[in-house]
Amino acid sequence: MRYCFHLLLAAFFLVLISPLPTPAEEKLPSPADLIRLIPTLNLKDGKFTSGEISGWFSPWENGSPIQFTVKFQAPDKFLLRVEDSKDGALFSQITQDQTLIYDPVVGQALLCPGGKAKGQFIMRQKKDMLEFAMGLSFDKNDAKDKVSHQIDLDLPGLLQAPTLISQSVARQKDGQFLLTGISQKGNRLDAWIQPGKKMPITRIDMINLEKAPGRKVMCLTRIVVNEEIPASEFRSPTQEEWKKVIPVRLVDSESYLSMMEAVMLFSRAGYARVGISNPEARELLKYPGLVGINWDAAAANDKKFAPLLKELLESKKKEPVILQTGN
Repeated sequence: MRYCFHLLLAAFFLVLISPLPTPAEEKLPSPADLIRLIPTLNLKDGKFTSGEISGWFSPWENGSPIQFTVKFQAPDKFLLRVEDSKDGALFSQITQDQTLIYDPVVGQALLCPGGKAKGQFIMRQKKDMLEFAMGLSFDKNDAKDKVSHQIDLDLPGLLQAPTLISQSVARQKDGQFLLTGISQKGNRLDAWIQPGKKMPITRIDMINLEKAPGRKVMCLTRIVVNEEIPASEFRSPTQEEWKKVIPVRLVDSESYLSMMEAVMLFSRAGYARVGISNPEARELLKYPGLVGINWDAAAANDKKFAPLLKELLESKKKEPVILQTGN
């Protein structure tokens, strides 16, 4: 009996002095295990009743990044807002009701009323290239689609091989994992993944290691699905309210030429604000719509109208929502 007691006592002390496994020593999930948890966010498949994608991208080194927010709420609510990340100045806003594009070069806004212009946010891998499209869509085939606006965020496609030729997983705080991958061109993608969430991926950073080592070129800072979005987020100012703060030119969204102009101005607004805020960068801006513009006049227009547009949009969010009830 004494011999057995000593054996049990020795085993007890071995348990006490044996080190417990640390989180770092626990088995990590493989990249494939994490990627399998992540859905594709596409309006056409109807899997999600609501969602939000927020982030920024930096197509240039001399200006502040462009900030974007995409939101949708079934059955028909949609918002795409594009802003300057430096001061929140509006470039464009597309909703289910209308599309507005700010043009600081001439100090006016293009307005497509009636919700006929379609917004799009596309981020997916196409063979060995990243396809990224944000703004207006007016393809003739769009008329055949039942969904009026397009969102296609193919997160699994961005994260899995052969898109990324080298992958690693590291444990983070709060139960998250960091999936890091190196692309075929040598650039890096960091994705934070939290298993158990409706949308497990919480953030993505894309880092250019080819031409500008260590420079972040794109970041998705918020990706959520199936969470109620306040109706005020989708509210647009009326034509009269826009006209009180900036000259407005109405355009026909069914006109091919008008939509081509709108797309050009959508892109020009970003380039123009880089030149307005950074005179030294003006010679480096290679965009046809900026040839021969009066930068002093553009800067004066922007100083006047950008704060007014921002203030108007903020005021619309604060207005109470009026519920429609039957008699």
